[in-house]
Amino acid sequence: MKIMKLELLKKLIIEIPENLDRSKKKEKIDSEIIKKIKYRSKNICELCKNYKSKKVHHIIPNGLSNEENLIDLCSHCHDAIHLLLYTSKKWKFPYKPNIHY
Repeated sequence: MKIMKLELLKKLIIEIPENLDRSKKKEKIDSEIIKKIKYRSKNICELCKNYKSKKVHHIIPNGLSNEENLIDLCSHCHDAIHLLLYTSKKWKFPYKPNIHY
C-alpha cells in the first residue's frame, strides 16, 4: 500500500474556506481538461495512489475547472473528502456519500 499524500489531503480539507456556498452552480469541466487530468494521474487516485481513479474532483469546491484546481480520485477518497467537508461544517448542507465498508 502506498502512503497518502498528506500535503494534498491538507489542501483538500483544511485549506478549504469555511461555510462554502454550495448553492452556487459549479463550472462544467471541459472534456479536454478531464483528459489532461486522467493523463496526469495515469488513472490512479492522486490521493491514496492505491485504486483506479473514478472521479475528477474540484480541490476548491465550485472553483475554477482548470488543471490546478482538479484532482483525480478513486470513489473511496472522493466520498471521504465530501464526508469530511460536511462533518467539518465547511459545507452548509448535508452530503450523502455512497460509502461501502
